[in-house]
Amino acid sequence: MTILKIYITRFFIGLICCLCGSYLYADGGYDSWRVKDAVIMSRVEISTAPAVVAEILWRLPFAMQTDTSRCSIRIFNVKNDMEITNLYVREINTERLTLAFEPLGSGVYEIYYIPTKQISQDSPDVWIEKFNLTNYPDFALLPRYRSTHVEIKGRPTGNPYDRTATDIRTQMYYTALAGEFDAHYVSWRTPLPSSRLLPEVWAKKVLDVHQKKPRKKTIQVDTLTVGVGKVAPLSIGVVSTRDDEEISISFSTLTKGLSIRMIGDSIKHLSKGEISTFWAVVEAAPTATCTESYLTAHLSSTSGVMKEINMILNVVNDEKSIADDYIARFISVIDRDVLADENMFNPLINSDRGAVMYDVPRVEVNGFSIKMDHATSLISSIKHKGRELLDAPITLVFASANGTRKLSVEQTSVRNVGSGVVKWSGEATTHDMKVEVAVYVFPYGRVDINTHADFMENIDFKNISLEFDFAGLFKTGGIDETTCDNAGVYHFNPKKDNDGIWVAGDSVAVCLTLPRYAANAFYNMPHSSISLYRSSGYASVVSTGAFTARASTGIDMNCSVQMLPSDGARHAIGNKISMWEEVGRREDGDDILLVRGIEAVYNPHSEASLRAAHSTGRRVMLLLDGYTLSSSGVLGRILESMGYKYEYTDDGRYMKFEPCDEIKEAFLSMQTYAINKDYISGVVISPDVYTLMDLDRVYAYKKRKGGRFSIILKPMGVGMNSLLSAPWGDALWGEDADDVNKLHAITGLPVWE
Repeated sequence: MTILKIYITRFFIGLICCLCGSYLYADGGYDSWRVKDAVIMSRVEISTAPAVVAEILWRLPFAMQTDTSRCSIRIFNVKNDMEITNLYVREINTERLTLAFEPLGSGVYEIYYIPTKQISQDSPDVWIEKFNLTNYPDFALLPRYRSTHVEIKGRPTGNPYDRTATDIRTQMYYTALAGEFDAHYVSWRTPLPSSRLLPEVWAKKVLDVHQKKPRKKTIQVDTLTVGVGKVAPLSIGVVSTRDDEEISISFSTLTKGLSIRMIGDSIKHLSKGEISTFWAVVEAAPTATCTESYLTAHLSSTSGVMKEINMILNVVNDEKSIADDYIARFISVIDRDVLADENMFNPLINSDRGAVMYDVPRVEVNGFSIKMDHATSLISSIKHKGRELLDAPITLVFASANGTRKLSVEQTSVRNVGSGVVKWSGEATTHDMKVEVAVYVFPYGRVDINTHADFMENIDFKNISLEFDFAGLFKTGGIDETTCDNAGVYHFNPKKDNDGIWVAGDSVAVCLTLPRYAANAFYNMPHSSISLYRSSGYASVVSTGAFTARASTGIDMNCSVQMLPSDGARHAIGNKISMWEEVGRREDGDDILLVRGIEAVYNPHSEASLRAAHSTGRRVMLLLDGYTLSSSGVLGRILESMGYKYEYTDDGRYMKFEPCDEIKEAFLSMQTYAINKDYISGVVISPDVYTLMDLDRVYAYKKRKGGRFSIILKPMGVGMNSLLSAPWGDALWGEDADDVNKLHAITGLPVWE
């Protein structure tokens, strides 16, 4: 009877895994693995036979090596601790591993996947020929077992993509599609991937189609819950049934105090069998009434088909979990101008900001006094504590075959545009072009210089440049002569090399950055460049390079200046580090826990672990390396479902998204709230983050927290935006000793061992 129960249990476990796509994953415990170099381990229980087939469904969420000639599979009998040498791999891909092997009696076997080739002294060729395993009909006759236990290094339990249909089921689904496009509500917890895989809630409909006795259909209405004064993400997935199909969406609700905003495009252009996702955010005003009503998504295609998806909209006054609220806020900031909503999304930062005061022609901000030039609408003077930072006014120069022009503007205006931001602007018109200049001054010393030129005639430009002549108070030593020309001038392409430079003095630093807009001619043109001239101080020229302007066209030329004072303080930060990856994976006794996946601070379980480490006196710091998210988290999958491009890191644990303006504010919001956690003791920033984050905000945190907050610089090649960088930083750290030592020589910052 006991044996019968075991087989019945095993049958139902296998059935559940087959139908639902769920698997059992273990946390940690990798030290007990028999193969240390393995990245996947699975257990399967079999009965004795001359040869058996084992199938392991692991459904990897990251790219893996599928060439069996360059990877290895090793099998061990758990009871006897003996390795199996006779095995044959039939199939290995990101979905599954199917193989045959010769068991040493009944019992549990461990199967290991190693990404590198292992040297084996025994050849199974004779054994493979004995059972004619290369012939599938003979292979298919062997007893077959399915593993229900899979452990993957670096992958926690509960990955949303464990609930994604297999490739076979996806193909069945597409085959069963009718003539109309298909659409469903999709939980934001399990977003659609950019590939052709589908959630189980879609694919399982295929099983209903092939049932002999159709079950009674039930109508299920999904519920979307949003808290009063909060936001909630909404996701609708569609599958196209024809080529070049255009599907559009709109939303409606009768509930007062609610608004719905699309995230991304409201129209999708799809090919046959292609899937895509519409994203929106539902926002409940603080005055919204707690009630239940209906929310309807209206979809239509170019073929004339219209569909409606009805959902119950539940407005509640209960506080949502921190993780849910954080994810909702992240999505709501995507593709949005946050300036108008700064009080909503950045209340912690906003409370620390100083006001921008202006008394024309001067603007005062964070210890800086900026003087505007009415003739050019640009900056003529920047003073910090009475010392002048500029040797000459900032100028905008148009150089063409007909000569060089420095335009004078008319109709200069100055006004406060909200959130403590001051804007001054002016425009100039000549016989062949019209130029508009706008300068924005933000709290904590960021200045945006935005210029737009419309051309009324064809003009062959040699160059258009924005020129900064910094004063001699900035340092001139420590420059690597091998990276500049004979005149001591650095030239680099901002798009290929970096998008900004730093110059620094003993008590102040200035950073020039070029926003990564596709229309920004200073950043995106083939010959755009930044040059740094060394003289008594530093002079910098941001330029477009030569190009031909066509009549009835226009270009944007945008540049930002970030000014920060340096207090020169250096804080003791410890000298022993361990990289924190997941719950329970850390070394005791280290001074620093460095957290790379900053979503961890919003996960209740991992946050508890970090707080516990902090309570023992260890410093918890965040590693900020650009647009990086955990590959096992929800946020990365949401961005993937929206179509944002990314690459996996070598170990597959993280997704690095391509920089773009649509998601910049979302990452900034995420980093802002993460840094504000009381147990976070500092940040480690890479060059990718110098201009991704508002460094004025990071400095504001350091200034407020004093010795309890440190800024560490991690060089990744000593480029122009590393030169004399971050004078308010506390130390340097990185894997490349040459980069660290070179930047140490330039900046004088201590090296964090």
